[in-house]
Amino acid sequence: MNPEAYFLRYARPCADFMHQRKEITGKDLKKLDLMLEEKIKPDKAFIERIFYKAINPLKKLSDDYWNINVIRKYFQKEHNSLIDNKAEGFEHLTGIQKELCRVWEGVIIGVAKDYYEVNYNGNNSKILKGFVKDAKIGDAVFIHYAMAIEKK
Repeated sequence: MNPEAYFLRYARPCADFMHQRKEITGKDLKKLDLMLEEKIKPDKAFIERIFYKAINPLKKLSDDYWNINVIRKYFQKEHNSLIDNKAEGFEHLTGIQKELCRVWEGVIIGVAKDYYEVNYNGNNSKILKGFVKDAKIGDAVFIHYAMAIEKK
């Protein structure tokens, strides 16, 4: 997987809210989806323009910010603290959107056709299988916007 597609696994769900706020267009969403599915060549400048709120902190982590390990560190270790501190453009988040925007680590406790039941943050919740189609009970996954993004 290319680093851009990996980044978009975490970032793409945010784009739906950006679209609702009219910050991006439906055409932008379609282009993001095609890049995520690796059907068109990644356009780093486009991704950086759309997701500048995530890219700016990535740039602070490393000059080589289009590196999967740097992206992983950002989403799994840094992202939530920016939300908590209302920093780097996250000051607008409130309530449920703030909680959905966080990246959670959870454990699969049930498997259904289209979703997993996961224990995270002290609660049992249903989440979309997203990018993790083969998880089993006991597997740890990272969750963003109620979607399984990757196994731990």
